[in-house]
Amino acid sequence: MSSYAKRFNKSEFLGDKTKHLVSISSNKIVVHLGCTDWPNQIEQISNQNLLHIKLLDAAKKLAGVDVDIDGLNHLKQLYPEKDFICGDISTSSKVQQELIDYQPEYLLIPDVLEHIENSRDFLVGIEKVLSKTDAIAVFTTPNMFALKTFIPVFFGLDFTHPDHCSVHNEFTIVHAMNDADLKIIKISYLSRDISERYGFFMQILTKPFDWFCRLFPRFSDTLYVEVMSRE
Repeated sequence: MSSYAKRFNKSEFLGDKTKHLVSISSNKIVVHLGCTDWPNQIEQISNQNLLHIKLLDAAKKLAGVDVDIDGLNHLKQLYPEKDFICGDISTSSKVQQELIDYQPEYLLIPDVLEHIENSRDFLVGIEKVLSKTDAIAVFTTPNMFALKTFIPVFFGLDFTHPDHCSVHNEFTIVHAMNDADLKIIKISYLSRDISERYGFFMQILTKPFDWFCRLFPRFSDTLYVEVMSRE
């Protein structure tokens, strides 16, 4: 066996991504990094599909953080009494301090990591906040070995988001977290609802894949990672 070969640990399938993130946020103090999806959020809000809106209903206290000023301004207009922070946790000590002062129980970072070119600086920024709080950071990111990713390849198709610049499996995500001095608490797997993007028919058509992933989680759509600071 090659010296590069590694065996997967026994893993857990946690179900639907959005439902799980909303569930763990229930009655918690939460910071949601990457809270906007401009301009798609206009339609998502009208359809009650934007994750941040669902978190607003679930969390005891919620702050949305993003670098997208247009998306944040739109959310501020709709929810003027809610907390929003514009800035980059990678480079802004001001943003880091605002998050520390917020004293969150969770930092939710869903489907953000794959969009960031300098992910190490981003993770170091997260660690600086975690080291000054008791918070747990929760990441979700597309799974490199997702079954739904491989099936279209047989037909010469690829559905990777054009803004994605990285993709992870269990082992690469552990390396990235360790490199930023973050301690892995848990790695699990989630499915995602694709009906909004690809239609209800495709959601039904791919449902057997989700059933398969309950037995073999490492083929699921999404990696789920909980980390804390090593300090």
